[in-house]
Amino acid sequence: MMPTAEYIAGFFDGEGLVGLYYAKRDSRWCPEVAITQKSDSRTMLLMRRIAERYHAKVKYVNGGYLALSIRRKDRVREFIRDVLPFCTVKHTQLLVLDAWLETGTYSYRTAQLLKTLKRRA
Repeated sequence: MMPTAEYIAGFFDGEGLVGLYYAKRDSRWCPEVAITQKSDSRTMLLMRRIAERYHAKVKYVNGGYLALSIRRKDRVREFIRDVLPFCTVKHTQLLVLDAWLETGTYSYRTAQLLKTLKRRA
């Protein structure tokens, strides 16, 4: 069964990340929403289902953790549209990233604002 947007939002609020990064290789700004969680069979199943829904990738990272990352602009926007009404902790960060996706302006300033908001959450 596919997890609901409400469930994904709760999971993302607790374990998620909202970012905007400069990719030197491509000379462009890239949005990212990600979830990192300790690996176990239930978490792997959940992460795979979320990844399937947003055409994302799940990979193993240091120390037995799973990381799900969504980086394509259209998929990030879809994710934001789905979870924004249900997020509380990362609501403002998602609004900021969504505004950047709409305009693409003030990229460095937006990235710095997201870092500041992350520290406050």
